[in-house]
Parts: sequence; C-alpha cells; structure tokens
Amino acid sequence: MAFITNPVKLYILFTCVLFFILLKWKNKKHIGLLLLINLFTVIINSLLLQLKLPIKISSNINIIFTILLWLLILMKVSKLNKKAMSIILIAFFIFTILNVIIFDGYHNFIYNNFIIGSFIYIVLFIYFSFKNLQKEDLNFFYSNAYILLTVPLIFFFGFSFMFSFQDSKLTNVLLLNVKLYNIISFFSNFIYYTLLNIYIYRERKIK
Repeated sequence: MAFITNPVKLYILFTCVLFFILLKWKNKKHIGLLLLINLFTVIINSLLLQLKLPIKISSNINIIFTILLWLLILMKVSKLNKKAMSIILIAFFIFTILNVIIFDGYHNFIYNNFIIGSFIYIVLFIYFSFKNLQKEDLNFFYSNAYILLTVPLIFFFGFSFMFSFQDSKLTNVLLLNVKLYNIISFFSNFIYYTLLNIYIYRERKIK
C-alpha cells in the first residue's frame, strides 16, 4: 500500500516502464540495469518496512551498483582515458570491499561509499565538461548524452550533504513539519527521474 501511495516510487515505476517501451535493452543496458535495480530495491525495501525488518543490506547493494553503473555510463559517454577510468573503477570496487568488511560493515549503512563514489563522479563530470569547453564543443552541452550525464548530479549532491554528517538527527530535522530527509529525497529523485525521462524521450526521437 505504501508503494502505491508514494509519488516517488510511482515515478520510478513510470520511468522504468517508459524505458522499456521506448528504448531497446541491448543499446542501453547500463540505464536499464540502473532502473531495474532501483525499482527492485524500492519494492524490496517497501516489503521489509511493512514487515518491520531492516533495509540496510538492500540499500547498500543498491548504492554499490548505482555508483558503479553511473561511473560506467560516464566512461562510455565521455570516452575519457579507458585505462585511467578502469583504474578508478577497480580502486572504487576495492574500497567498497574494504569499507564493507573493515570500516562501515555490511550491517551498517555504507555512508563512505556513497560520499566517495559521488565525489568521484562529480569530479570526473566537471573535468569532462571543462575538456569540452576547452575544445569549444558547445554543441555537446545541448546534446542528449550531456543530459544523461547530469541526471545523478543533484541526487549525489543532496544525499552526500546528508550522509556526510552520518547523524540521523540531522535527517530527522523538521522543516514545515516535514523531515529534511524526505524533502531532499523528494526533490533529488524528482529531478533525477525527470531528467532520465527527458533523456529517454529525446533518445527515442533521435533513433
């Protein structure tokens, strides 16, 4: 019931359906995987919350795959040095394993993974944008590929801001009787999936 009445969760479902209607899986595997992982995580977490069970493990799995997939998308679209990007991906994967085993632990929410993964993506995005500015390739900033790369920026910024404090008291602060976490979650996800929908629609028109 909570899934049906939650606008963010319904928007995720809508975006997932739109993707499979308008685009071909074989051409956009990474985006399709992202959407499926997010949708399944939302469904699983909704069931776990109904049963009053913890959602940390499923959320952690979602974070790991979300960061890795966005880095893979960035590598594919930007065509940055493959060797350097491969080293970054391997380093992040090794850090993820160490963080889960030694630091945060699998039974805790992996704040560090999300923050560092977001930071890596944002830095690479800025670097890639500057490279295109230097080449005076202004057309790229109006392209559908650039829209795709901007999709997770606000999402990464918003949640990294909250997770950097690693304090549940901050996320539970009330603004106009609404938790800060819920406000950031709503707007971050709304922008995230709206940009994805724009990308999907434009990509269909281009094809």
